[in-house]
Amino acid sequence: MKKIVIAGLIVLGGMLTSVSYQQTEPKVEYVYICNGSKAVCYHKTNTCNGIKNCSKEITKITKKEALEIKGRPCKLCY
Repeated sequence: MKKIVIAGLIVLGGMLTSVSYQQTEPKVEYVYICNGSKAVCYHKTNTCNGIKNCSKEITKITKKEALEIKGRPCKLCY
């Protein structure tokens, strides 16, 4: 009886070690900002009505970076 239990544990242990776990990386969210001096928010898309009047370059950056630079989301697209 002990041999059966030990054999079962060995097989079960082998099955447990063969299972692979995949770690998923957090999804990075990108947003758009206007590089003009009067721009104060970030946008979900580069076609938002709030960014259409941008007289400078529109840049795609991560949301984390945008929070540090512009601070708040656009009231039209968020």
